[in-house]
Amino acid sequence: MKFLFLTLSFILLSGCETVDSMQQDLTELSNSVFSSSEEQPAAEDAFFKAQEAFNEADKVKQRKASLNAQQRSLWIELEKDYNQLVADPSRSIEQASFFSNVTLADNVMSRSVQFIELIEKSD
Repeated sequence: MKFLFLTLSFILLSGCETVDSMQQDLTELSNSVFSSSEEQPAAEDAFFKAQEAFNEADKVKQRKASLNAQQRSLWIELEKDYNQLVADPSRSIEQASFFSNVTLADNVMSRSVQFIELIEKSD
């Protein structure tokens, strides 16, 4: 009985140490694989491109006297996405939703183009 208890104690104690070291190794691996320092230039680039697209859409909106319902709806969605992006520019290369591979910056850029095209069609 003592032998079984000592064996189990040894296994449990060594197992805890293994789990801790494994967790530490996984943390180090994930930090190196998903390091933010490598993503930073890509995030900044995506943010600036999205900002430029939004500014172009805003210029077009300012030239338009009034918007119809479809244009207003698209503008509201675009503005919401842009405000999220401005609140945290580092999220620009994160997925906009769990169900697509489109990033938040891609969303802003594509909606900006859609808005501009919609305005141009109505003129």
